[in-house]
Amino acid sequence: MRRVFALSFVGGLLLCFCGAGAPAAAPARLKIPFCPDCWQYLWVPEGLDAKGNCVACGKYPVELEADLVSWFWCARGNKWLRAPCNKNPLKRCCTQKETSAALVTSGPEVIDRWYCPADRTFAVCSVPILMRFICKNCARPAVEVTAIERTWYWCETDGVWAPEACRMSPVKKCCSEHQGLLLVSPDFGPISP
Repeated sequence: MRRVFALSFVGGLLLCFCGAGAPAAAPARLKIPFCPDCWQYLWVPEGLDAKGNCVACGKYPVELEADLVSWFWCARGNKWLRAPCNKNPLKRCCTQKETSAALVTSGPEVIDRWYCPADRTFAVCSVPILMRFICKNCARPAVEVTAIERTWYWCETDGVWAPEACRMSPVKKCCSEHQGLLLVSPDFGPISP
């Protein structure tokens, strides 16, 4: 009996030591449909219809290479964290929220902006008395993130999203511009279209 216990104990120690040296899992890099008309990621199946078009606007989305980034709302500290706080297991004060972040290369077009992980929006306002930025929708404190401004053109003639207006747009006025900010992953990867 002692031998079985000793072997189990040694085996458990080996598993602990071998597991401790294993590298942390890299963030999941995915191709996620993005609708430039609605300006949102369609990463839930209900966001696309049977043809693969956006349910809200009916237009075919573009695919962006993105990471899923986790944020934790700490109710105790009234702030957003990148990992649960040390009081979370006891008081369960941290709630996880996932957002999508586009993978882009670093460069001059990458800028710092304020962002609300709860509403997945850059719609924030400044509160000078508190010296902080808060979300216009939920009034939670915003976090400073890196972002990039993107522009797509919806070509009515071809029925596609393009990075530039087509040659016939000045004549037919067939391309409409859609522009906004995208959250950028902290780990810069290859450029997204």
